[in-house]
Amino acid sequence: MKTRWIAGGLVGLSLLFLGGASIGAQTDAQTRKQIAQGRGIYMSYCASCHGVDATGNGLVAPALKRQPSDLTRVKKVDGKFPAKQIQAIITGEMSLPVHGEKEMPVWGGIIKDADLTSLVRYIESIQRPLDLPPGG
Repeated sequence: MKTRWIAGGLVGLSLLFLGGASIGAQTDAQTRKQIAQGRGIYMSYCASCHGVDATGNGLVAPALKRQPSDLTRVKKVDGKFPAKQIQAIITGEMSLPVHGEKEMPVWGGIIKDADLTSLVRYIESIQRPLDLPPGG
């Protein structure tokens, strides 16, 4: 009886771990897909100002009143990437003094929920340590 219980427990634990691994793999695949989608949105709406590499050196950056921010070095809030804050800036719900009076296009009416989440996920994925020099 004890042997049957132990064998059943081992089978159950194996299924739990294997099931967890496939869920993790599915989540990783979904995350990669979301980041790739976000990169496409970034290239369509953001790269002209913030640059293909997101460091603020886009093709139109020299014509702007202020240098676009380096999106690869967003400061964390309480040790976490400020996703909600980035979303609010993109949609225009939150203004930044450096953006002045709506100098940055507000994409809230154009970039919708799922795409906005993908865009923010992409920006989060390209973060570099703040202590590295730009481009380093």
